[in-house]
Amino acid sequence: MLALVLAGVTGACREDCEPVVVGATASERSFVESTVDTFVGLLDPSLSLCVPKIHVTDSLRLDVAGKYNTATRDVKLVRSSSPDLKWTLHHELCHAVQGQNGLPVDGPQWSVAPDIELLAANKRFPEKEAYAMACEIGPDIAFLLGDPCPTDQDGLSAFFDAREIFVGPDPAMIDLSLPVAFTPTVALGSEVTDFSVSVAPSGVLVDMDGATAVIDPWTGALVEAEGPFGSTGPFVVEGDEMMLGLTFDAPNGDRGVRLVLSSGGRYTPLGCYEPGESLFSYDGVFWSASLTGGQVVLGYYTVGVDGDQGR
Repeated sequence: MLALVLAGVTGACREDCEPVVVGATASERSFVESTVDTFVGLLDPSLSLCVPKIHVTDSLRLDVAGKYNTATRDVKLVRSSSPDLKWTLHHELCHAVQGQNGLPVDGPQWSVAPDIELLAANKRFPEKEAYAMACEIGPDIAFLLGDPCPTDQDGLSAFFDAREIFVGPDPAMIDLSLPVAFTPTVALGSEVTDFSVSVAPSGVLVDMDGATAVIDPWTGALVEAEGPFGSTGPFVVEGDEMMLGLTFDAPNGDRGVRLVLSSGGRYTPLGCYEPGESLFSYDGVFWSASLTGGQVVLGYYTVGVDGDQGR
């Protein structure tokens, strides 16, 4: 099955390049084959990938978790738990794709910060290692970045470049099919420099530079609401769903944050996450409050083909 997928999807694997998983238990072999199937199925069809052998072993020299041999095109993996094995295999397959297709890794976005520890064996090729570090999450989490955001640091471009080798994310992890809309409802104050939001069942308490008001977030009308008022923050839960700010760390240490919806083990990107943005739930709907142009702007998210709010 693995050989057929590699040959059929990339269209560039030789008949004598059938990947064989050796040294693995039956469950490890099944997991490795499934992981490679998914990875290859998400590759851009114009790219080639030939890995004749994947060897699962108890240890490797220099205590590395995996190794791609540029001469034989084989991959060696140290057996570990399934999540770790998946990312290690992705990492080595990214080395293979980069090397076999001559993809560039000499841009400034691949510079590795001094606090990123690289093993002695990889210090000759820090750019390639940085590329694989960004590429290994390409089929999954990197697609949650969506479009660039104003607060992105330069190193985030590593994820945008690395994910270009994929046609899309793993649909079991990332759902890009749901339409997402943010609808602002209320803009409060002027020349506000600091704010906070607290929520009660019958209203939202907004504190702007020490001045407070309790409002209906749908209309902005002042209301009388009794506490207790719950605090807001970088994430909010509504039923079995969660809206949160997800931080992305680039290989050179730069960071970016995105707003995402987590539901049923899958993630949907909601867009940029503003510094100081507060997330909350009201009337069963996901809301956000942020400081924009000196005003506190409140609005709600609509996610889904049927316009289900917060779903």
